[in-house]
Amino acid sequence: MYSDYTTYQQRGGNLPRAQYLQAAQRAAELIDYVTWNRAAQCPEMEQQLSACECELIPYLLQSGQEELLASASTDGYSCSWVSRAEREAAKTAILRRYLTFPVDLMHFAGKEGR
Repeated sequence: MYSDYTTYQQRGGNLPRAQYLQAAQRAAELIDYVTWNRAAQCPEMEQQLSACECELIPYLLQSGQEELLASASTDGYSCSWVSRAEREAAKTAILRRYLTFPVDLMHFAGKEGR
């Protein structure tokens, strides 16, 4: 894993430690997949990898659901939903934000734009 529970909490995470450990492991596996395991050998990206892992956790917890409630209003009954495609796009944006500078781990792996 690239983060620890303290860092996760400092970044606003509120899962119990056991749930965090499971989700962080899944996030680390995704990072390793999209970077073809290059992330683990890139110490200059330590902070970016930790941040990326922490930000991916909420998206990975929701991965099996088709749509999620994004907002609701009780007075006028108004709801908005986030689709699976929108969540995937957000997840890809997180990966690009953190895994491309100072070392572009995604481009070399051939997974840019996915």
